[in-house]
Amino acid sequence: MIKSWMEKLPSLKRRKRKRSLIGLDLGSTAIKAVEMHLTDDGPVVTGVAHRDILPGEDFQEALAALLEESGFTAKETATAVSGRSVVVRHLATAKMDDDDLKQAMGFEADKLLPFEPDEILMDCQRLEREPQLGGDDDEGDGDRIGVVLVACRDTLIEEQYRGVLGVGLTPVAIDAEAFALVNAFEFCNGELANTELDEDDEDSEEPLAELPDEVSAEEPAQLLDDPYGVVDEDSDEELDDPYGEPHDEGDFDPFTGVGVVDATKPPPLSGSAVAIADVGATRTQISVVIGGESCFSREIGVGGVDMTQAIARRLGVEQEEAEQIKRMPEDHEQEIVEALESVIDDLVGELSLSLDFVENHEGITVGRVLMTGGGARTPGLLEGVIRGTGREAATWDLFEKVIVDTERVDSDQLRQLGPSLAVAVGLAARVTAA
Repeated sequence: MIKSWMEKLPSLKRRKRKRSLIGLDLGSTAIKAVEMHLTDDGPVVTGVAHRDILPGEDFQEALAALLEESGFTAKETATAVSGRSVVVRHLATAKMDDDDLKQAMGFEADKLLPFEPDEILMDCQRLEREPQLGGDDDEGDGDRIGVVLVACRDTLIEEQYRGVLGVGLTPVAIDAEAFALVNAFEFCNGELANTELDEDDEDSEEPLAELPDEVSAEEPAQLLDDPYGVVDEDSDEELDDPYGEPHDEGDFDPFTGVGVVDATKPPPLSGSAVAIADVGATRTQISVVIGGESCFSREIGVGGVDMTQAIARRLGVEQEEAEQIKRMPEDHEQEIVEALESVIDDLVGELSLSLDFVENHEGITVGRVLMTGGGARTPGLLEGVIRGTGREAATWDLFEKVIVDTERVDSDQLRQLGPSLAVAVGLAARVTAA
C-alpha cells in the first residue's frame, strides 16, 4: 500500500511555461546539486553546487547551507536513493500487459527482496531488449520479456522526503541512483535534450513514477543469475568468450550512435554497451547501458574513503589532510599512486568481474567505461581501469554537449565539479519529462 506521505508527492505537469528542477545527489560525505531550466530552446543548466557534510551535521543542515550558498531559484527537486536499503533486479518473465506485469512483480518482490513486504516501496519497468538465451548465436527469447524491478525501504524514502521538504523544497521524484546515471548518459548524449512539450498533454497530471499497491500473481518470474558470487575470485578458470568472431562495424554503439538506423525500433540483441562507474565515498555504482536501457546494475563496496585511508597510512597524515592531498596531489602524485595500488586493484577487479558477467549473460560487448563520481580523478585510477579491464576508459565529460548558462555557472567551478555531478545531472534531466 502506498504510504500517505508518498501520496503528497506532487507530480510535474506539462504546462506551457519555463519549468525548473534541482537534481540533488545526497551523498554520505557531500551533497551535489544541479539546477536545470526547460526553456523554449531546450534544457539549460543554470546552477551547480557542491558542499561537504561537516562533522556533526546531518544532511538536512548541510542541504540548507548549500541552498543558501548556491543562489538556486528552483523549488522543485528530484533525489535518489542507494545502498543496502535499495535493491535492483533484472528479471525475465512471460509476456503480459502492464497491469499483469505489476501484479507479477509485486508477487516476486515478496520472494526475492530481503525486506518484509510492509517495509518496501516497489516499482518495475519492462525492457525493450528480449531476454538472452546464452550461447554464441543468441537471438533472444521471443516468448519472454525483460523487466527491471527496484525496491527500497520505505523509511529511507520517508527520511529523504521529509529532509528535503524541511528546507523549503518540493520533492517531485525519488529515483534509484543506478537509473539516474542512465538518465544522465541519455541526456548528455542528446537523447533527452531534444524533448519537446506535447501541447495536447499540457493539462496532464500523470506522475513521473507510480508505485503499485500490494499485488500477487500466479506465474513467477525467472531471476537472472546473481552477479554476486558467480565468479570465484580465487579461481583460475577463465570465462568463455560468448562472441566468437569480432562484431561487425555496424553493431550498435550507444556512445557514438553508430549503427542506429531507426530509433523507433527496439535496440539490437547484441552490440556495444557503455559502463558507467560512479566512484562515491563509500562505494562505486556500476550501471551498464545499451540502447538507452539499463541491462546491469551493481554496487561495489570500494570508494573514495578507502582511498583516503590508504593515503593517510602511507603518508602518515590525518584523514582530513589525506583527503586534501587526494584532491590536489601536486608533488605527491607518485606517492598517491603507490599508496592506492591495492585499493585500485580491488575496485578494478570487481569492475572487471561485473563487466565479464554482463557480457556473458547479455550477449553484448562493453566497449567503453566512463568514470565519474568524486573519486573519478584519483591519480592512477583511470590507468588502472584501462589496464585491468582491457577496455577503453575515460573520465566522463558530462557537459560537453549540454547547454550551460555561463552567466550563472562559473566555468572553473563546472570544470572542477564536472565528474562528480553525474547523478545530480540525471535527476535534473527529469525536467524534460515534466
